[in-house]
Amino acid sequence: MKTVVIFGSGMMPPAIIDYYTHKYPCNIIVATIDLPQAKALVGDNQLCTIAEWSMDDLESADRLTRQADVVIPMVPEHVLLAVAESCLRTQTPMVYTAYQEKNIYALSDRAKEQGIVLLSEIGEDPGLDHLCTVKLLEEVRAKGGKILQLGQWGAGLPDHADNNNPMGYKFSWSPPRLYEALQAPVTYLVKGQKVEYDRSEQYQNFNYLATKWGTFESVAHRTVLRYIEAYNLDINTVSFFRGLMRHYGYCNTINDYMALGLLDSKTTYDYRGQTCADVTASLVGGKPETVVQDVANHLGVKIHADIIYRLRWLGFFESQPMPLEQGTRAEYLLALQTRKMMYDPDESDITLVMVRMEVEYPDQSRELKEATLRVAGIPGGFSAMTRAVGYSVGIAGKHVMEGNVTDVGCMMLPQVPHVCTAMRDEMAGYGFDFAYQTRSLEPGESGYVCSALAAQPQ
Repeated sequence: MKTVVIFGSGMMPPAIIDYYTHKYPCNIIVATIDLPQAKALVGDNQLCTIAEWSMDDLESADRLTRQADVVIPMVPEHVLLAVAESCLRTQTPMVYTAYQEKNIYALSDRAKEQGIVLLSEIGEDPGLDHLCTVKLLEEVRAKGGKILQLGQWGAGLPDHADNNNPMGYKFSWSPPRLYEALQAPVTYLVKGQKVEYDRSEQYQNFNYLATKWGTFESVAHRTVLRYIEAYNLDINTVSFFRGLMRHYGYCNTINDYMALGLLDSKTTYDYRGQTCADVTASLVGGKPETVVQDVANHLGVKIHADIIYRLRWLGFFESQPMPLEQGTRAEYLLALQTRKMMYDPDESDITLVMVRMEVEYPDQSRELKEATLRVAGIPGGFSAMTRAVGYSVGIAGKHVMEGNVTDVGCMMLPQVPHVCTAMRDEMAGYGFDFAYQTRSLEPGESGYVCSALAAQPQ
């Protein structure tokens, strides 16, 4: 029986364990520093064992990866590198959900020398979006078509009935990692020209996106440049956008968080003996007794503005003791958010994925193609996000263990299209089945993908 080592015991491993228990039985080792959490996760599963591990324990990491046929790290990005390096030392393949960042890609030559693959971007977004994009690209190219525009979006949001807080958002994955993702700069392409934003500009430049599920805020996310080669696109002519879908008000709330310094994750403060109102007032040079008006003045809004209501609901103006003794401003924000923005066991999230593509064929005819996916979580069971991520990476790990991935080095999921096809078929069995639609465009008709690509780059 094969052995899978999962580093981490958070919100995504339950579906991975389920897959390697019931669909593709393996010995499963859960490596984590949080033993109580791991024991609750594993329960009485006879295929699972728990190993205590911390990120600075290189000897234990190597001992664990050496036992594995595949390693699946579900850890923050700053820990991911340590796990990847352990896999190189023990010649063990790794599949993971995160974006392929430069620090991991720098290991590609060493991975090739060791004859192993480090396969990335296998989750909800990135991940599921790759599965349908590869299918569309193959269909278009089989007819000699060319990609003019490509737009990809993902979202993990509360289902309509459980969208019951003023933020329009709840955490279906690691809260700290959500804000880590906000630090990444953005690049997309409009007819081959780069449009770039740093983190301070990203959420100021959102647009609205009409979909079959309603209209959302659309904000550019990370960079499209890494996918030009993987998708074999013409960087000189293509328009290419990757974004997130969010409910109304989300983007301006992030902008206000930035204006208050609440996304600062570098400086640590001593909060002992202070109330939430004390700390919030200090953000704007105000006083606890006038903190609401002081914050409104700082943001240039009225005291009945949406952001003031949201901050009040979260507890920023309370005279209660701080929920943490020390931490960064971002940790203060998360401490308040996680009190009120987690899912109850009987609530449901939704995973949304949409890909739009304008294509042109040799006879000059054009089409607008769209792939859409909406999956809801199971109240009392696995969330949609847990299933999207956990089953995806579990299936990919199976294909690595079975020798279906012969490439070595650092690879992204769309670079192994045959695995995308197999994953797409198997994920459909878990309810992740895309709907596809194609519409012919009249001569001169705009192949509208999104408003960001319709604008001219500055």
